[in-house]
Amino acid sequence: LALGTPCEQEVLPVCHVRPAGRSGSGSMDGAMGKTGEQGARVHAILDTLRMEIETTAAEASVYEQQRNELERKLEAHLQELNVLHGHLAELERVHVNMTTTYEAEILSLRSQIEAAGGKVAQPQAGTPGAASATSVPSGLVGAPAASTSSLLLGAADTANALGGAAAASAAGIPQGLLPMGLGMARPGEAGAGGAG
Repeated sequence: LALGTPCEQEVLPVCHVRPAGRSGSGSMDGAMGKTGEQGARVHAILDTLRMEIETTAAEASVYEQQRNELERKLEAHLQELNVLHGHLAELERVHVNMTTTYEAEILSLRSQIEAAGGKVAQPQAGTPGAASATSVPSGLVGAPAASTSSLLLGAADTANALGGAAAASAAGIPQGLLPMGLGMARPGEAGAGGAG
């Protein structure tokens, strides 16, 4: 088509429209099929992600319960430790008080013993051995055998001076405790004395 003057003639392009045919509809169907497959894959991936998220949330809930249980047990153990610490502090205080008391009593007893001059306290009246209890000097404490033998010898000499078994009996000394020949006449000596 020519428009205008010959110098200004311009050729306009002619559009050729293809008729709708079978090839166009096939390409559209293929594109729609591919889109459907991609959508199904996306849905499957989303379902998988949803399941993973739900599983993770359930595990997180279980872990939170376990953490709460552990925190509760830890709190209970801490309370028990605090109670034990209090008991130990109380026992330590009682131990210190008892130690102080015992040390004071020991010092008091030592001062009393030093003030008494090391003498053994006499037993009270009515107790066994009260009649024969004597004050023993500190130098003789720890040697009862020597003091007993010396007392027996002294009693035997007294019985010998007083004359025989009658004096020993009067002195209150059993005959079996006197040494042979001290304060008692041997068998035969009494007859000889009577004969003389």
